[in-house]
Amino acid sequence: MKVRAMKFVIFCFLFAFYPSLVLANVWKYSESSKTWIEVVRPGGPGPTYVQCFGCVGVYQLANSYNTSYKLEGGKIFSSPLTIYGNPSWQMIDNNPRAIQLAVSYDNNVYQLHNDHEIWKYYANGGWIKIDDNQRTAKIVAGTRGVIYQMHGLPSLEIFRSLGGSCYGNANDVYNASCSKWEKIDSNQHTNNIWLENGELTQDHF
Repeated sequence: MKVRAMKFVIFCFLFAFYPSLVLANVWKYSESSKTWIEVVRPGGPGPTYVQCFGCVGVYQLANSYNTSYKLEGGKIFSSPLTIYGNPSWQMIDNNPRAIQLAVSYDNNVYQLHNDHEIWKYYANGGWIKIDDNQRTAKIVAGTRGVIYQMHGLPSLEIFRSLGGSCYGNANDVYNASCSKWEKIDSNQHTNNIWLENGELTQDHF
């Protein structure tokens, strides 16, 4: 009981004097209305965004509803999602250019390379390039095959995939005409994007 009371006192103090630490203004993208909706929610700001095109040995973990994935030093591994016991990792790619892994809940897997290319994984074990834009700085995997990308400075634009033949056929060879993207935001205050409760979310500087 004392611990709970102490936590409440700390929350009230932070809310009174440092509200940005306990509340945050974020903007969520509505797929139905195609608009950004401002939301004030507890928990402080979103995750810190670090542009990492010069990084070596990046390590990242991500889960879908039934599979775990990890990126470790350019190698990508998958394992059935398990609560008990150790994962049984199997390597599905080995590419030193990989710097970010994005995994959707419904098991779409993407990687971003340090040359700004985006690649998608197909169940037959193949990776297909779905975009090649020198401004791409971060990717976020949505559901139902949707993927978002954020461009780096100076534009800080956010794009949503529109699909096309590049997205549905592992035999496709990449070309710019089959990679279709829709710009959904351009805001010089955008700090980061991520998926929160299934919705694309951004915070501002």
